[in-house]
Amino acid sequence: MSLQILQRLNGTVAVVIIAFVTTGSQPTVGVSADATQSNSAPATDALKPIARTVNEQKVSSEESRDWKGACDILTAFGTVAAAVFAWLATRQAKFATLQTQRATERSEEAAKAQRLADLWPDMAKLTFLTEAQKLDLDNDTVAEIVRSNVNLMEKIAFWWETDLVDRAKLLAQVNAQDNFISLYEQIKGLANIRRFGLTGQELLDENPNGKKLYAHLKELNSTISQQS
Repeated sequence: MSLQILQRLNGTVAVVIIAFVTTGSQPTVGVSADATQSNSAPATDALKPIARTVNEQKVSSEESRDWKGACDILTAFGTVAAAVFAWLATRQAKFATLQTQRATERSEEAAKAQRLADLWPDMAKLTFLTEAQKLDLDNDTVAEIVRSNVNLMEKIAFWWETDLVDRAKLLAQVNAQDNFISLYEQIKGLANIRRFGLTGQELLDENPNGKKLYAHLKELNSTISQQS
């Protein structure tokens, strides 16, 4: 192939090379300008679909990234919203529970106050024995007074022990009346009561709540005396 032929081919070398590879023969010397233009045009047209395909793939890839980014944002927003709703629901549930608890406490306080008021008549019924009655323990009337006192003291002590009333308020009232300890000690010093076949101490021992309240009051009064 001479230098003159290469110069005439100029920018269409690629087309000539393609023709050479395809036909397996050497290119001829006489290539005209028309032939050059007609051979180069199909090659240029063949490259256009490739360029369009590359551009379309690029646009599709960008759209895919944009869509994925939008989905990620929506997912993140949904997660945050779900967390906020869960927090609000939990807070509302806690608030409702607290309100219920407070209402229950107020109701229980009212019930305790009412039960404490109901104990007033019972505490007023506590009766000390006279000196003559302490010597007449075979008398059924005296025995009935003792029995009533022990039962009432056990009831007061049971309500205190089981927290059916405000314990502090009950203790304050019992101490203010100053009769529980004194009456308990009077009964404890009684000899055998014929009707029950028990001494005063034995009768009190059968009522553990009264015994416990008596011990607590004694200890409380002792502490108050030491502090004063």
